[in-house]
Amino acid sequence: MPWSEWNKADKTLLFAAVLFVFTLCLYLSFPGSVFARCALFCAEAALVGGVADWFAVTALFEKPLGFPWHTALLPRRRAEFMDAAAKLVQREFFSRRELFGLAERYDWKGLLLRQLEDDKVRNSLCTAVRGMIGDAAKNVDAAEQSRELAARIRHAILSVPLQRVLDGLAAWLQNGNDKRLFGAAVSYLRTLTERPETKTYLAELFARIREEKLAGAGFLLNLLAGFASAMNVINFDDLAECAQQEALRMLDEAECEDSEIGRRLRETFYDRLAALGQDAKAQEAFAALRGELLHAIPLEDMIGKGMAGVVGTLRSDLPATTETGLRATTDELVKSEVSRWLSLFRTDGAIGATLDALIEDAVRRSALQAQIMSASIVREVLGNMTDEKLNAIVYEKVEPDLLWIRMNGSIVGAAVGLALFILTTAVRELAQ
Repeated sequence: MPWSEWNKADKTLLFAAVLFVFTLCLYLSFPGSVFARCALFCAEAALVGGVADWFAVTALFEKPLGFPWHTALLPRRRAEFMDAAAKLVQREFFSRRELFGLAERYDWKGLLLRQLEDDKVRNSLCTAVRGMIGDAAKNVDAAEQSRELAARIRHAILSVPLQRVLDGLAAWLQNGNDKRLFGAAVSYLRTLTERPETKTYLAELFARIREEKLAGAGFLLNLLAGFASAMNVINFDDLAECAQQEALRMLDEAECEDSEIGRRLRETFYDRLAALGQDAKAQEAFAALRGELLHAIPLEDMIGKGMAGVVGTLRSDLPATTETGLRATTDELVKSEVSRWLSLFRTDGAIGATLDALIEDAVRRSALQAQIMSASIVREVLGNMTDEKLNAIVYEKVEPDLLWIRMNGSIVGAAVGLALFILTTAVRELAQ
């Protein structure tokens, strides 16, 4: 190994060995010299201390000089070391108290809302929601859903009594719609009344009534009636025209909401409408009509076609360029709902508190999961390392301290050797 690659502990140990050789030569040259003996004693102690500490430090990572007993401690104790390192990381660096304290120091809701204010993030969120709707649409069985929905609609319609329908109609009419209804009815009746056919029908009706009345009358009454007819005293055409004009006048008056005829007409209509719900024949007719309509209307086909179109439009696997009215409306609805919820998160105290609680719970659960995962990661990483790499990592972290331990072995050994030499020399002198 080149001299430049030697560390200071190796250089100190080499210096102790050279010093030992030098002091040994000095002692052999001057065996009676106290200085030579002291220098040799100190050099021996420094060399022994340096070698001992070199052996101890090296034995942590490998087998020094192939010595097999209680050496290469780190590779032999790899499992215990990994477990200790995992517990150290888990309990000290990622302890529950530290993680929860860190979680409480951050405004997670504010951080989330600030991120969601970014247009790109918001668009990504809308795209994700749109994708969820599309994925859900792909899993919908349109035929089965249409059958179920049609069955529910039929059951709902069949369970509605006539009285409830009439009450709903009355409420709808009394909400201002009766004006249009009565106006349309009066307009239609006026059109029928103004027709010449109506006048002819009335004249024929009056004539038929006269014939019916005279059919059971006596000779004298028939004679008088014939005389009145011959003298044109009773003119059915004039009578029909008068009746027609009177009917038109009544219709004009009925069209006026404040007129007596209009008021009485509306009251009579609502009274008859209310009484109709209790009429057995009306109920029977309503049930028959309702059943025929439900049987004639192909609800399953109608709902199935509509639902198939909706599901097909909402599918997430459609190309991004595919645009339909429903899809565009869905996208706009998703964007508006996302914006509305973000606004509620900021302005509504109850919703904000709920969001805070949810985020805090999620952060705490994530932190606990990270604590568990940290130990697993440490064990996996250390388990995949070779002995050489594991030794290098540990040695690099404590190299300065280990070098000083080795250097201290030579320094302390020399100091202890000097002290022992002085002590033994003093004892020897006192003994003499």
